Amino acid sequence: TLEPEVFELIAVLKKMGAEICCKVPATICITGVKDLHPIEHTVMTDRLEAGTLLLAAAVTRGTIFIPHAPVDSMELFLQKLDDMGHQITCNAQSINFVAAQNSKPLAFKTMPYPGFPTDLQAPMMAALCYAQGTSVIHETVFEDRMGHVEGLRKMGAHIDVRGGVATIKGVDTLYGAFVTAHDI
Repeated sequence: TLEPEVFELIAVLKKMGAEICCKVPATICITGVKDLHPIEHTVMTDRLEAGTLLLAAAVTRGTIFIPHAPVDSMELFLQKLDDMGHQITCNAQSINFVAAQNSKPLAFKTMPYPGFPTDLQAPMMAALCYAQGTSVIHETVFEDRMGHVEGLRKMGAHIDVRGGVATIKGVDTLYGAFVTAHDI
C-alpha cells in the first residue's frame, strides 16, 4: 500500500497536468507530458507530526487539539492511543486529545502503512515508559531503529531489547540526562 503522502504528491502533479495512474498493489504509471502548469494547493497535515504532538500530550499528561488532522490516515495509531486509555475525539479533520493520568501498556509491531509507523516508534516508546505495566514493541521496518533506548535508560526507563523487540516496564518518573539523538 502506498503512503498517503505519495497519493498527495500524485494529486498535486495531476492537478498540474501530469498523466499518472496507480495500479494494484503499488505500481505508479507515469506518461510524460510536455508541460506542467502552476497551481495552488493546500498540503495535507503531516500524520507523523500530528502523532508526535499527540504523544507529547500523552507524556505530559496534557491535552491538545489538532485542527486539519489527517484522521483517516492515522486509524491504527489513534486506536493504540485509545487502547492506552487516552480520550480521543475525532471528526473528519480534527483531533481532540485528553491524556489518561494512568495510561495502560500495550504491544504492537511497526509495519509499512497502514500499519503502525516506524517513525512514531521512538516517541511511543517514551510514552510507554509511563504506562502502568509491561509493553512490547516489535520493530519490523528498520533493523537498527532502537538507538533511542540507551537515552531513555539514562533517564530512568526500564527497557530490555532483544533483537528487534523491546520490552518496556512502566516507571513513575523519568528524569533529565545528557543523551545523544541517534534518529528522528
